[in-house]
Amino acid sequence: MHERDSKGARQTIQYVEVHFNYIGRFENELTELAEPTEQELERMRAEIKEAQKEKVREYHRAYRKPYREKNLEKQREYERLKAREYRARKKLQAAQ
Repeated sequence: MHERDSKGARQTIQYVEVHFNYIGRFENELTELAEPTEQELERMRAEIKEAQKEKVREYHRAYRKPYREKNLEKQREYERLKAREYRARKKLQAAQ
C-alpha cells in the first residue's frame, strides 16, 4: 500500500499494489487499464474536495435553519406592526 495523497483526510486517493509469492508485482491488461491517468486523478481530487465542501455547506445550513426561522418570524411581526402604524397614520390623515 502506498501513502495517501493527503494526510488525515477521510476521503482521498491511495494506491494499492498486489504482490504474489514467486511472481512479484501482479500486472495484466485489467490492472494497466484500471490505473488512472494524471488528469483522472486531478478530476477525482476535485470531486472529493467539492463533496467535502458540500458536506460542510449542508451542515451549516442545518445548523442555521432554526435561527433563520426564528428571525423570519421576528421580521414578519415587525412588518405587521409597521403596516398597522401606516394604516393608522393614513386614517388620521384622511380624518383631518
